[in-house]
Amino acid sequence: EKYGPGGVMITTLTKAAAIEIASRCPGVERGHTGTLHSLCYRADGGRRTVLDAPRGIKIWNEWVCARQMPWLQLSGAQVDPDDPGERAECGTAGDGFSERMNLLRHQMVDLDAWPPMVRSFAEQWVTCLDEVDAVDFTGMIEAGLRLDEAPGNPGVILADEVQDFSRLEAAVLHRWAAGAETTMMAGDAD
Repeated sequence: EKYGPGGVMITTLTKAAAIEIASRCPGVERGHTGTLHSLCYRADGGRRTVLDAPRGIKIWNEWVCARQMPWLQLSGAQVDPDDPGERAECGTAGDGFSERMNLLRHQMVDLDAWPPMVRSFAEQWVTCLDEVDAVDFTGMIEAGLRLDEAPGNPGVILADEVQDFSRLEAAVLHRWAAGAETTMMAGDAD
C-alpha cells in the first residue's frame, strides 16, 4: 500500500515459488514478481534465444558440429534454469564443460584461474552466443549485475530462498538493494 503496485519487487529462485508468491501478492505489479533469472532476462530485453534451453542446445550442437567439434555437444538433459543444482546425469564432454563453466561463473572466479579446457570451451560458447545473438541462463544473471538498480526501480525488494543464492546471484541482489529503500531477504537457516 505504501509503495504502490510497481514499488515492490519479489524474487525467488524457482518457478514454483514465484508462482506461489505472485498468487499471494495480487497487489504487486505482474512484472515485479518472478525468479531472479526471469527478472534479469526481461530487464535485458528478453527476446533472444537461450542457448542452454532446448531450442538453443540444438543451435549449439549444430554450431559445434559445423566447426568439427562434436565432442562439445550438449545432451540437453542437464538444464533446469531455475534450479541448476538439480541436473540430470551428464552424458557428454560438453555437458561437463558447460556445467563447470557455469559453476565458475556463479562463483565469480576470475577467468585466468579456470582450467584450460573449461576456458577453451567458454571461448567457443561466447563466440556462439555472439554469432547467434543468444544469451544463457548464467548470462541472464550477469546482465542483472550490470544494472544500476532493480528492474522498475522498486522501493522495496523481497528476496526468498537466499540461502541458495550463488555468489553471483547474491551480488545482483546486493547491487539492486543499494538502490532500494528496503530489502528483505528470507532464507532457511538450516
